[in-house]
Amino acid sequence: MYGNNDLSDRNKDNNINPEDYSQKAEEQQQQEEHWAFKLFIDHPELYLPFLELGKEKAVKEVESLCKIFDEYKIPKDSKILDLSCGIGRHSIPLAKRGYKVIGYDISSLYLQKAREWAKREGLINYNDIDGESKSNTIKFYQGDLRDAAKILSSNGQTDFDAIISMETSFGYFGEETDCQLFRDLASTCSSYSAKSSSHSSPIFVIDTINRDYLIREFQPFRIDDIPDQKLELHIKRKFNLESSSMEEEWKFYDKTRNRGEKRKKKVSSDNAIHLRQILDLHLNLRVYSLHELIRLLKQTGWNCVSKYGDIVTLEPFNRGSRNMVLVSQKKI
Repeated sequence: MYGNNDLSDRNKDNNINPEDYSQKAEEQQQQEEHWAFKLFIDHPELYLPFLELGKEKAVKEVESLCKIFDEYKIPKDSKILDLSCGIGRHSIPLAKRGYKVIGYDISSLYLQKAREWAKREGLINYNDIDGESKSNTIKFYQGDLRDAAKILSSNGQTDFDAIISMETSFGYFGEETDCQLFRDLASTCSSYSAKSSSHSSPIFVIDTINRDYLIREFQPFRIDDIPDQKLELHIKRKFNLESSSMEEEWKFYDKTRNRGEKRKKKVSSDNAIHLRQILDLHLNLRVYSLHELIRLLKQTGWNCVSKYGDIVTLEPFNRGSRNMVLVSQKKI
């Protein structure tokens, strides 16, 4: 979902003035301490099981994405950008259906998993180690989400017919950053004439959590258990009404059973579960109401044309919807 070790080169300038050096160093330190970098760069293996669990649901989500593409005249062989693609849950099924897909993510581990999966599906040439053969129907790039347009453009990846951002993959750095991101993404898209009958204007599909739902169905504490991985995630949260952000504490635990206490007679103590904390993260996520997100899109070169409350069923958005699925077209 964001960049890797080359993040230290973000906004790199070989002619940095001495008085700016301390500011650059401070920005780099803040970047390295941000929760997204700690989770997706330093400890990506902890969130990997949650991504793996979503593969089955992603197949149904891709079916709905294809329906949206058909409705807005995005034909097969069109160029699709999967932003924050993770392990390729949406990228790879889309490529298998005939779309030309570019996946972009921060995590080298997730992209490694995505490339391995794509190779198994025959989407990447086995003789092409880096997965950059011209014959490939899918390619992956690594980088900070905030630098997506710059990195993709420098690699010749522009003229996208559609962009997808699934499962609340923005809001990590605040509204101002989201505004710049949406504007940058519009600049990477194709430009079709409004009179064109064969192609629609490029579209941007966003699947994200609904702020109003979070407030109405607020859950201050949750435990997510991954039995096969002996992993447990404890999430403690509060909602900041002033900043419209969810403030969360994520604690990952390694879960083991104690079978070494032979001298104790109670069976329950022999099978006691012990939790060993692996990682403690403090997250801050800007979340949006429907009107806020529509306004943000409009300000950055997009017109919202469809609103759904669920990416699988494509049911209309309503006040009880957990998610917002917005389809926006690039302004011509």
